[in-house]
Amino acid sequence: MTAFEGDVAPGGWPGGNPNFAGRDRQRVAPNRLAERWDSDLWKQQMIDAGLVRQPSVMSRRSLLTGGAALAVGLAVDNIGKFSPLAKWLDDKVVGQFDYDEAVKEAKGFLKERYGINLVMGNEKDQDEFRGDPVALERYRVTLRLIVQEMSKYPPEMIHKIAEGRGLEIRVVDNLFVKEGQQESRREFRAGGLAPFLEQGKVAQLILDAGYAEHHQRAMVHHELNHRASQKWENQTERNKKWVGFHSKVSARSPYRKKREGAKDYDTTPERFFVIEYAATHPQEDEAVCAEMMMNPLRHLEFLNLWRNEQDKNVKDVLAVKYVETKRNYLNWSGGKIDDAFWQAIIKRGEEELANRKKPQVSG
Repeated sequence: MTAFEGDVAPGGWPGGNPNFAGRDRQRVAPNRLAERWDSDLWKQQMIDAGLVRQPSVMSRRSLLTGGAALAVGLAVDNIGKFSPLAKWLDDKVVGQFDYDEAVKEAKGFLKERYGINLVMGNEKDQDEFRGDPVALERYRVTLRLIVQEMSKYPPEMIHKIAEGRGLEIRVVDNLFVKEGQQESRREFRAGGLAPFLEQGKVAQLILDAGYAEHHQRAMVHHELNHRASQKWENQTERNKKWVGFHSKVSARSPYRKKREGAKDYDTTPERFFVIEYAATHPQEDEAVCAEMMMNPLRHLEFLNLWRNEQDKNVKDVLAVKYVETKRNYLNWSGGKIDDAFWQAIIKRGEEELANRKKPQVSG
């Protein structure tokens, strides 16, 4: 889903307002990935620069959840089975990998394969969002899941989204997005942000490392969907199309503000929305469908909502959203995110569900 608890949505806006249009002055971070590094020096430099907080007790969780297991296979295939990064992604026993070498290789993988620069901490010289420095242990968790989830995408798709300018993923803690004019500006906590593309500016995704891993995984796909939609769709036509999907169940636009007290992941009275946040705007409905379908277990949840629906008109709305999402990703990926890809997602979801149902044997 979106990665929010409370009133703010994955695009960074409450009540379904359109995705945040960032007026960033970002500069692409220099590529120092090929340099040899001293891990202790690197840690201290990050702390001294204020980019990360002094670590306390390290929490080295390596559990693979949601879509991670599928992504691990894709990433390991792309990286090489015996590299530090591959071991890090596929490790099921705590402490079996070299963190710092894996972090170095992960950043190199993102840069070389996808043109992605990973940046920690707040961005200077802008007043549209703010965030705190990231603790080292959180940064490593977030970097790991970014690699796992990004490995689901063909590199050509990501390069095209960035329009040759490169893509920056900025990781912060306690992300707040600012809304409105200077004199009446308000701030909202957000789990992720995809500022609008601007001529000559690096494309950005901003993630809050403070949220649970499954939320962060969802954010990667949700915000990337916003990037892809802005690249390949006319927003007015897209909105009109998604409103039209509901013609059998609503004579006017079904989109609305979030219900008072409702959480983003809550079910809705209108069963043609998969979760509450999807009801706030066509672009969020589109991105929520995408984030669900990219996650094996949540993909099954979507399919079950569709298959088990008794009202034919509602069932048809869910069906057309599912088919439209598949069509979009087939087109955007140049045919590489195809039926075989989705069948692999479904198969992985079925395996994860079966594993969950197995009785736990105590040692």
